[in-house]
Amino acid sequence: AVSGVSTTSLVAPSITAETTGVQLLSYFATPSGTVTEPGGFTQDFEGTVGSWSRSWSYQDSVAAGATGDETATHSTSATAYAAINVHVPGGSWGSNANSTSAVGGNDVNFTVADVEGSLIVATCFWNSDPDDRMQPPRVDMPDQGLGWYLIADSGVSPDASTPRATAWAMRVPSTATGTWNFNFLGKRDGRTESAATCRVQTIDGADDYLPRFAGEVSEWPLDWNVAGTEASTPITVYGVGRRLGAVNAAAPNSVYTATLASTNRLLGYWPMNDGTGAQSFASAVPGVAPMQIVGAPALAAFTGFEPAGPLPTFTAAGAYSAPLVGAVADAAAFGSYVRIGEAGTTAGANLVAAGFTGGTLQAAVLEWVDASNVRIKFDYGSSEPTATLGLGASGNGLELTFIVTMVQDGADIDWAVSAAIVDPDTLTVAVLGSVTGTQASQTMGTIQSVYVGLETNTLNANHTNAPAFGHVWASDEGIPYRFVSGGDQLAPNSAQALLGWIGQKATDRIHRVVAGAGAKVLVQHNDVEQAMDVENPLAPLQALAACEATAVGGNLFDAAGFVGLRHRGRVAKANAAPTWTLDYDAEQIADLQPLDDDQATANDVTVTRTGGTSVRLVEDTGPLSVQQPPDGVGPYPKTFPLSLFLDAQAADQAGYRLARGTLDRPRWPSLTLDLSKAENATEAAAATELEIGATIRLTDLPAWFPPGPYDLIVEGIDERVDATRWLVTLNLSPADLYRTAVLDTDDADGRALFRLGDDGNLTLNEDVDTTATSVEVAVGDGAPLTTTDVPLRVEVGGEVWTVTAVSGTSSPQTLTATRSANGIVKSHATGDPVRVIDVARLGLYG
Repeated sequence: AVSGVSTTSLVAPSITAETTGVQLLSYFATPSGTVTEPGGFTQDFEGTVGSWSRSWSYQDSVAAGATGDETATHSTSATAYAAINVHVPGGSWGSNANSTSAVGGNDVNFTVADVEGSLIVATCFWNSDPDDRMQPPRVDMPDQGLGWYLIADSGVSPDASTPRATAWAMRVPSTATGTWNFNFLGKRDGRTESAATCRVQTIDGADDYLPRFAGEVSEWPLDWNVAGTEASTPITVYGVGRRLGAVNAAAPNSVYTATLASTNRLLGYWPMNDGTGAQSFASAVPGVAPMQIVGAPALAAFTGFEPAGPLPTFTAAGAYSAPLVGAVADAAAFGSYVRIGEAGTTAGANLVAAGFTGGTLQAAVLEWVDASNVRIKFDYGSSEPTATLGLGASGNGLELTFIVTMVQDGADIDWAVSAAIVDPDTLTVAVLGSVTGTQASQTMGTIQSVYVGLETNTLNANHTNAPAFGHVWASDEGIPYRFVSGGDQLAPNSAQALLGWIGQKATDRIHRVVAGAGAKVLVQHNDVEQAMDVENPLAPLQALAACEATAVGGNLFDAAGFVGLRHRGRVAKANAAPTWTLDYDAEQIADLQPLDDDQATANDVTVTRTGGTSVRLVEDTGPLSVQQPPDGVGPYPKTFPLSLFLDAQAADQAGYRLARGTLDRPRWPSLTLDLSKAENATEAAAATELEIGATIRLTDLPAWFPPGPYDLIVEGIDERVDATRWLVTLNLSPADLYRTAVLDTDDADGRALFRLGDDGNLTLNEDVDTTATSVEVAVGDGAPLTTTDVPLRVEVGGEVWTVTAVSGTSSPQTLTATRSANGIVKSHATGDPVRVIDVARLGLYG
C-alpha cells in the first residue's frame, strides 16, 4: 500500500490486524516533527542515509495485531519535500547498505548471504526529476531471470527545487549465487546538483507479491446491450513499446539535436540545421519562437560533421531569438556549436551571446580573439570587463562547442566558460579546461534572448570566411548538459553526442534511447558488449532495432513490474543455469510442439559494417551446409547490415551469426502449461518469476524425442487467465548457442574449460553391451578428448552417457561413463559415432 504525500507531513496507509510486517517510510528530508503512522509500530531506524544532510530514511516494524493509526514525533523538524510510504506485510528487517553519489550514480554491493531468499528494496532519491526519467537500479549479477517492480514513487517533480523518491523491489530466489552490485542510474542528465542518495535493504519473510503486468490503456471503447441494462468498457493493456511506436515519425534531424532536446529546463534550443529555403531557424523546444535571421547566411552549407547535421555558414550575417518566456532570475546558461573556417574569422566577432534584463548586466558575449583564444565579455553599459579562454591549439578549421554559465551569488555574479574541441576525422573530443571568475557588485537579472554572430545592441554582423553555427540553446538553471571526454555513456552528454555516440555499447545505447523517449528501461548491464558506430538520427523504435541487431542474441521486452522495457543481453544468457525444470513424465506440460524447420537457417552469411567493410562466411560441411541434399540443405544466404564501431567486428559477427544459422536443433514454438491444475501449484509459483530470456530445462521427454534433457531459452510468453483456467504458453529456442567457452585465466596456456565444438571424429572402438561403463573410442582426424573436457555428455545411438573420466591422449582413448542419462539403454556396435552433446562455442564479445 502507498500513501499520499503532502509537503509537510506523511500519512501512512491504514493497517489491518493481520498485516504485521515492515513499514518503509523514506523521506528526502525529514517531516515536520509529527508523522501519522500505523498503530503498534516499533521504530527501528531514524537517521541520514550516507552523508547527504537532505536525505533521510525511516524504517518501522509493525507489531502483531496492530490496527488504526497513531502519531509519532521524530527528532528533526524540516519540510518533507518528497516521501514514499510502503507497507510490506509479513516481513522483518534484514541487512542494509547506503550509497551517496554525485552525478552518474554509485554502487551498493550485497553478497549472496545477504540477499538469498529475501525481498530486496532499493530506495533512491534525486533532487529533481521533472522529465520523469528516473530509471530502475542497474544490477550487475549472475542471471536470475528476475527484475524490479516499482512499489512507490513520490511523483514527477514539478520544478528543479522539488526532489523525487522511488522505491523498487525484487524477489530473490533461493538459488541466487555470487555478489550482486546495484548501480543507481537515476536521471543522469549531467546537472551538477543532481546528486543521488540510495539505500538498499533486505526484508526477510515478506508475503509474496509478483505483479503479472503493468501497462497502459490506449483505447476506451464503450459497449452496452440492447436493453441498456449493462454497459462495459472492454480494454486492452499495452506495454510502453506501443507508445514509443506511436512517435515513430518523430526522428530528429541529427543525433546532437536529439540529445540536447532531451535535456530539461531549456528555455530555447535552435538546431539551425533547417533546409535551404528556410526563412528562420526553427525551435526544437515546443512553443518557443524561431530565431530571426539577419543578413543572408548560406543555409545547410556546412555538412562536414555528420552528427551535427547540415548547418548554415555566416558571412556578415547572424540570428537572434525573441524574448525568452518563463525564465527565472539569478541563474542562466547558454551555448552553441561553432565551426571556424581554415582562414579563421574577424577578431572581436561575436560567437554566441545572451541578453539580460532586470539587473545591472545587459549582455554576456563570447567573442573570437584569434586562432588560439576566445574571450567572455560582460556588458554593463558603462563598462565591459573581459576574460580569455585559451583553446590550447589553433581553433582555425576546428569544431568547437561552448558552455557559458552564470549564477547570482549574493551581491556578485559567479561565471564559467568551458569548451570542447571535436576532431571530425578521428572522432575524438578534447575537453578544454574552463575559465571562471566573479563579477563583483553586479546583478544578472533574467536571461532574455540569445544571439549568434551578432552584436547584441546593434545586431551588426562582422564574421568573415564563413564560419558555421548551430545548436544554440539557453537555460535558466545551472548546467543542463556537460562536457565529458568518454566515460559516462548513458547521460545526455554533449561531447559524446557531438561524436554521434560512436563506440557506445549496444546495451548503453538502448538505455539512453529509451530514457530519452521519456520511458523507463531496466538494462541488465554487461561490461563486455558490442560497440556501435556513429548513431544515425532515428525514431526510438528504429534506433532500438539497430541496437538489437548489433547486440545479437539479446531480448528487449515489456517489463512486468513497471510501465517500461527490460533488456537482457546475450552475455547475461551465456552458460546460465536453468531457473525452472519441467518434468514431462510428471504431467506438468499440457502441450509440447517442437519444430525442426528452416526458419533460422543461414549458411551463407554476409555482415556489412555501415560505411565500412563486409565479411562473408559459408558453412560448406555438415547437415546444414550449403551442399545440396542429402549432404546439406542447399544455400540459405542472409545479409546483415550492422552499426559496428570497428571493421574487425564484422568477422566476429559473421562467425557468430553463421553458428546461429547452422545450429542443428529444433525450436519449440509452443510449450503450454496448465497452471490451474492442482498438481501444478508449485509450478504456478515458479511461473510468476519467469521472464523472457530465462533458461528452462525439460526432462523425461517421450522416447520418440531426441535424447534430452533440453535446455531452452524463453523467447516469448503468452499468459491467459479466466474464471477457471490459467494457461501459460512459452515460445522457446535452443540454449546450445549460449554455451560459451570460458578461458581459465589462471592457466598460462589459456586452456578452455569447455570443449570447443564437436569434430564428429569419435567412434566406438569396440562393441558395447547395456552394462559397460568403461568404453574404448577411436579418434579420427580431430582433437582427442582431454581431462579438462569432462564431465560432459555424449550421445551414442540415442542413448546419453555422462563421461566422467578420460584416459589416454591419442587414439584409442578410454572413457569412463555413467550410462542411460536419458532413460534409454541399448547395445552399440563398433564404428557407431559418439557425438558430444555439451558443445561450447566461442562467444561474441567486443
